[in-house]
Amino acid sequence: MKLIYEKFLAHVRENQLIKPTDKILAAVSCGPDSVCMLNLLLTLRKKLGFNLGIAYINHNLRPNEVKNEVKFILKTGVNLKLPVYIESVRIKKSKSGVESEARKVRYGALAEIANHNGYNVIATGHTLDDLAETVLLNLVRSRCEEGITAIPVKRQLTGKDILIIRPLLSLKKQEILAYLKDRHIKYCFDSSNKDVNFSRNLIRHEILPKLLKINRQVFEHFANLSKYSDLKETYFDKIAETAQKAAVRLNYNYVTLDLKTFFKYNPYLRWKLLKSILSKLNIQDYSKSIQEIFQFLASAKGGKNKIILKNISIERKGDDLVFKKTQK
Repeated sequence: MKLIYEKFLAHVRENQLIKPTDKILAAVSCGPDSVCMLNLLLTLRKKLGFNLGIAYINHNLRPNEVKNEVKFILKTGVNLKLPVYIESVRIKKSKSGVESEARKVRYGALAEIANHNGYNVIATGHTLDDLAETVLLNLVRSRCEEGITAIPVKRQLTGKDILIIRPLLSLKKQEILAYLKDRHIKYCFDSSNKDVNFSRNLIRHEILPKLLKINRQVFEHFANLSKYSDLKETYFDKIAETAQKAAVRLNYNYVTLDLKTFFKYNPYLRWKLLKSILSKLNIQDYSKSIQEIFQFLASAKGGKNKIILKNISIERKGDDLVFKKTQK
């Protein structure tokens, strides 16, 4: 199983994920992926000498399994002589669903642990399988842009000097399971991963296996699609920054878009400008909203000059489009 470590190391080097001076917080759920990641990080630490700690987040969704996982993670920390941080969180009901809300809360808890204990890097155990699942899941949910770029190899945590890295993103689940079996490394099972009532599990257990029958390289194809789409997005983001300075004016409680300048840009750049504006106004599910704005602009000259989307009023005033939060 030396090949697994070599693939892991090549991925880390190619994407410049880890430096010797880093203090890395490994997010370990006790499942096979994160346990494998921890093992590989330990091996790499012998060469680079970075600091390493373990974080476990209890979502309070599986009380019967959490007790064993807590025992497992504490024992792992003692055996490896690594600090262990355990955080208990509550998942509130949300329109975005349990999976999405759990992810949001989990990253918030990890960021808090990292910030309070001096970690500048958070490592998560996302795999090539996870990337493929995310591409399909986001495409089905009409999140066109994210659906292509899927899971970034690394990203800066918003508003914090903390980098999130995905060192396993080049590895398949089958490779990871074989690695753990070969080395007799124990891990825990999450029974919720079998529940196909969750969209991700449905894709994992029923849809992706069918795609693999068509092409055994489907995971690699999704990875390449995501990689080159990410490069494209990085390029367009820089162009959009310049366009935004020319077309968008930020005010205290509203945003103004210069439509004369806006319509000079190509459709994709217009889309990115609208996304940027909606993001500034805290609109997360923006794809449908952007479509409605385009429809509104197409009909505004001969019809209504104002629409309400979620808690945002959008009004056409001459050659300006004004975005303003409405009173709740």
